[in-house]
Amino acid sequence: MADFGNQQFYEVKGPEQTPEKKSRLDRRLILRWVFLIAVIVLLIVAIIVTRNFISNFRTDRQAEQSIFDNTASEIERKVQDCDGDKKDYCTSKYWTQAALDAKNVEYCKMVGDEWLASCVDQIALDVGDAELCSALKDQEKTDCADAVLLQNGVATSSFSLCEGIIESGVNNSCVNQVAKDLAEEGNCPASGFGADQCAAQIKLSKVINEGTCLKFQISSIEYESCIDALADRDSDGDGLSDLDEIQIYKTDHNDADSDNDGYNDGVEINSGFDPLN
Repeated sequence: MADFGNQQFYEVKGPEQTPEKKSRLDRRLILRWVFLIAVIVLLIVAIIVTRNFISNFRTDRQAEQSIFDNTASEIERKVQDCDGDKKDYCTSKYWTQAALDAKNVEYCKMVGDEWLASCVDQIALDVGDAELCSALKDQEKTDCADAVLLQNGVATSSFSLCEGIIESGVNNSCVNQVAKDLAEEGNCPASGFGADQCAAQIKLSKVINEGTCLKFQISSIEYESCIDALADRDSDGDGLSDLDEIQIYKTDHNDADSDNDGYNDGVEINSGFDPLN
């Protein structure tokens, strides 16, 4: 206590800091600074990554646009060599081929409405991605997606992929083919067939897959089953039944483009063209 005349003053002292407490406070302060620096570093990294992403995206888009422009110029040059009444046909043909080579459905938009579905169908089937069918609308989109799911379902023996098919005929074809494939592999439990049915299915599947039910002697029941199966089956997803391809058009029922000219067999037939030439 200090005495200044008649007034008394008291000196108030705070609690003394022990070395341990001071050390804890120092650590807290250090941790706060470390946290702040870490946040700043993360923000800087995020900014750099974002700028690089945007830069790379722009570069990729510019490269894609350059390729597209070069392709368009090359196709335009080729079309000039076509006869006047075939220029539209040539344009569609060359753009379809370019789309197939690049596996880019965006190119398909250049072929014209008549050939758009065929172009997208072939790329979606080649890539095995039903999402690409979104470039189409309504029934064409459904048919495209169903064809891809049929292809993938049969290739992987997957009933779950078959379940995603909308059209009942294609759905049944997928389920039947998967079951038959599993039966042929001897996996009768997974196919849902009994042992005797498995054996019969193996025999029937062989003639169906080869289309030989139209050429060789088999029982009448097997023959009818074979014909019905081929009529309901579109193995290559070109919009033509296997039966019509074998009996009528003489096209390859396992190849959507029998003459490899870049056009779907079904589209060529429906447009009045020869699918074999």
